[in-house]
Amino acid sequence: MGKEHRTTPRFDFGLKVVILKGGEAYFTKDISLRGCFLPTCQAFGLNDKVDLAIDVPGFGYVFVTGEARHLANGGTGIMFLSFKDLKAKEALEEFLNVVSLCEESSEDNGLRWLDA
Repeated sequence: MGKEHRTTPRFDFGLKVVILKGGEAYFTKDISLRGCFLPTCQAFGLNDKVDLAIDVPGFGYVFVTGEARHLANGGTGIMFLSFKDLKAKEALEEFLNVVSLCEESSEDNGLRWLDA
């Protein structure tokens, strides 16, 4: 397996994601500002467009349009194409910054970060 080339860090964190067409709910295996992986979602074909609502703690639902870019292990990797508005993107970014700080703090203290 080759080295991953990511432009934004991803976090092993389970956030609730609702597929707007159909209303199915899933939890992310990992998430970044550029996308997420839904480990049990097999609802899409490669390159299918999808509208999502991501439940960001402390903010509420963030609405995103994405594209199924990776199908593997019974799940789907979604690349975020656009956020409904800048405030939504900023809310997810702020939340991920907090997660990052918590991970760094737990590593410094020899603790393991636990998903909420």
